[in-house]
Amino acid sequence: MDSSLPLVSIGMPTYNSNNRILKAFETLMKQGYPNLEIIISDNCSTDNTAEVCQGLAAQDDRVKFFRQDSNKGVWANFQFVLSKATGKYFMFLADDDRMEPEVLFKYADYLENNQEYSLVSGQLKYWSENDEFLFYEKDLSMEQPKGWQRLVWYYRTVVQGGLWHGMMRTEFAQRIPIRNVIGGDWHFVATMAYLGKVKNFEFVSYHKYFGGTSTGFQKYASRIGASRMAGNFPYVNIAWVAFKEVFFQCPAFKGTNIFKRFTVAVKSYWAVFKRYYVQPFGKKPKSFTRTQFNALKRVIKPASD
Repeated sequence: MDSSLPLVSIGMPTYNSNNRILKAFETLMKQGYPNLEIIISDNCSTDNTAEVCQGLAAQDDRVKFFRQDSNKGVWANFQFVLSKATGKYFMFLADDDRMEPEVLFKYADYLENNQEYSLVSGQLKYWSENDEFLFYEKDLSMEQPKGWQRLVWYYRTVVQGGLWHGMMRTEFAQRIPIRNVIGGDWHFVATMAYLGKVKNFEFVSYHKYFGGTSTGFQKYASRIGASRMAGNFPYVNIAWVAFKEVFFQCPAFKGTNIFKRFTVAVKSYWAVFKRYYVQPFGKKPKSFTRTQFNALKRVIKPASD
């Protein structure tokens, strides 16, 4: 390892990935970043994922492999890899996604030289399972002077939540519980924005593939054990969880005055609720073009499919 560069922890939660995880791992190796800690957690897969991951650990001593004795759920597995991180910086890499070369150098360098930032990411490029390009997620820098301004702006703007695949300060990230709820990644990134500024670069850094949990809110709710009501009215649920996180659940907000927390919690709830329920039905989100919105509708299928 090169001790002149900060240690970066990469968390790779996986389940029934078979050989798919090898492609994600290959893009990580192509980074060329020397000071890595790679944490892989197999969520009690029923295929040969464990054997594949054990092979990676045998080949590279930077890989720390864990196998859960039972399926802990999607979000708990993400929380697990984060909890094991010892690096100064941390990134999630999903087992079916890809990274562009050398982004780790760019991310780490920026965070090293800009201490007021908690999270950095490039543009995210979204693909269907059939390798059809869908849209970019971009223009999500949050550089307002106050944490509550960044948090509320994010809830007002976010569509996909892919920023949580950026690089973050581990000391901040480990203060944030990852909730087993619809929009768990939204709440995580919103809190990171509260703790520090967020930079969304103009270059493409990450390729994300729809599939798995991205097949409709009702199926997703069922998978994580959420109620049918949460699946039918996901944005009401997201808005309510946003309120709870800010006002009394997330420890990252505990040092803030209770009256301020309540005000920001209400603003967070309203930012989500207004965007998806007060605007005219069917109106595209502000940060999406009509082409992107139609592409998303083709990929996120009804629960009956």
